[in-house]
Formats: sequence, structure tokens, C-alpha cells
Amino acid sequence: RRQPLNSQARLYVAQAIARKGEIKEAIELLKTGVKVLPLDGNLWTGLADLCWDEGLIEEALQTYEDGLSKIPRHVDFLEAYISRLSFLGSHERALGVIEQKVQQYPNIAYFHYLRAQVLRHSEHHFRADLVEDCLRQALEVDKELYTAADILAVLLAEQHRYDEARSVMNEFP
Repeated sequence: RRQPLNSQARLYVAQAIARKGEIKEAIELLKTGVKVLPLDGNLWTGLADLCWDEGLIEEALQTYEDGLSKIPRHVDFLEAYISRLSFLGSHERALGVIEQKVQQYPNIAYFHYLRAQVLRHSEHHFRADLVEDCLRQALEVDKELYTAADILAVLLAEQHRYDEARSVMNEFP
């Protein structure tokens, strides 16, 4: 007998079926998987990726939204969703998603970091002071989020705030 809750096997079979060209069947297999195992981030990711790769953009985005309602603190899944939205130029939507997560989970440092990244890469919303605040909030929550410290130091140096940049580099060696 096979283990019905083996998500890795389900992912592998779905990928094999998709390579064979049976996309609808592969998608259905993964949709069944997320119904059976709604907290499995790998299945949600596999389903979203398959839809995206097949050009089913709206279905992929809906999969991210549905998945985040089940696994709201799954950092990699959220980051992939934001990346997809940014790729599409949907910076407003990406910002809305991450701001909601920051409000819901203020103690997850990486969410503050992701908010800084979205703001940093948005032409319409970039404000160095907001990016700086997000990075500092991330570091308040987790002093070992060195990526946030590095970006903060660079941001400060770009503003010719060299002493502060050096201080950040020294505080988070």
C-alpha cells in the first residue's frame, strides 16, 4: 500500500505527468494534494509553479492567495508570490500583500525585510526612510538577519551617511 500523505511522491508524479504534456491531469493531482494536505508548502509551491510555468498566470496567483490563507507564515511561499507579482509589475498588489503580513505577524523579521525589498524595488513607493524603517524593524526582531543589516548599511552609504553605515556593519559583523 502507498502512503496517501506522501507529498513528495505526489509532486514527483505530477511533474512527470506534466513533462508528458498532460498538464490538466498534473494540476488536478496537485489540487487534490493541497485538499488532502492543506498545510504542505511543497504542494502549494508545486501547484503554483506548474500553473505559472504553463502560462496560467491568474490561476497561479490564485493558488498563491489560496495557499497563503492556509499557510500564512510560510516565508518561501510568500516570497515567491511577491516575486511573481513584482515580475508582473504589480507592485501595488505585492506591497498590499506584504503589508498585510507585517501587520498580522509583526514578530517575523523576514516579513519586514520583504516589505523593505518591495518598497526598494518599487518606482512609485520608494522612499529611503520607509525602507530604512522596515530594515531596522527587521533587525529589532532578529539581530541575526544579516541580509537586512547589509542592505541597511548600503542604503545609508548611498545617502552619504557613512558613520551610520559603518556602525551598522560593526554592530552586525
